[in-house]
Amino acid sequence: MRITVMKKQMVKGLVASAVGLACFSQTAFAKDITVWAWDPNFNVAIMQEAAEKYEAKHEDVNIKVVDFAKADIEQKLHTMLASGITSALPDVVLIEDYNAQKYLQSYPGSFAPMTNVVDYTKFAPYKKQGAVGSYLPAGNTQAYQYEDSYFNNQKIYADFNKWAAEIPAVNYGMYTYEVDAAIAAQMPSIMQGAPIDKVLESVEQQLKYQIQ
Repeated sequence: MRITVMKKQMVKGLVASAVGLACFSQTAFAKDITVWAWDPNFNVAIMQEAAEKYEAKHEDVNIKVVDFAKADIEQKLHTMLASGITSALPDVVLIEDYNAQKYLQSYPGSFAPMTNVVDYTKFAPYKKQGAVGSYLPAGNTQAYQYEDSYFNNQKIYADFNKWAAEIPAVNYGMYTYEVDAAIAAQMPSIMQGAPIDKVLESVEQQLKYQIQ
């Protein structure tokens, strides 16, 4: 999951998350920060906890985390960015890594660069845009040293952290999300024994229709 900072005509300033991501937009040190996120059990919960931790140290800052359905966030982003009316956009929006390039390339200049405030070398190569679960220094914390009795007391979280560092970088491209959705839609046909060639043809036709 990528934490993306928007540039707006009336941007609001500074936000920092519990995982150490600090983001500056065009005007500094604003009081109110709006975050758009989806999935109340994960993304929203993480951002709410991050907001609480940040606000505890910065009493003059108010961070509002807004829970939207994923499809609603995507529609709102496309509509507002395409129209050029950006005053209603959030300061921060959460987007999947494999879906981010679509926005970055379609709306250049709409997102604030984070390279000066985030050290991407500390993230797993395949998640260079920043994701909570791929923050490599977290592997040295106490939580990752938990020994799971189900796996013969193996430190599974520490091991996953180590393996994540060995996964090579991935070029997600612009349409990875659409490809993933098209393949997922055809999985029932594959499980029912449909010929793979026919299934792939259906996937290709769906993608051509969506992308054109």
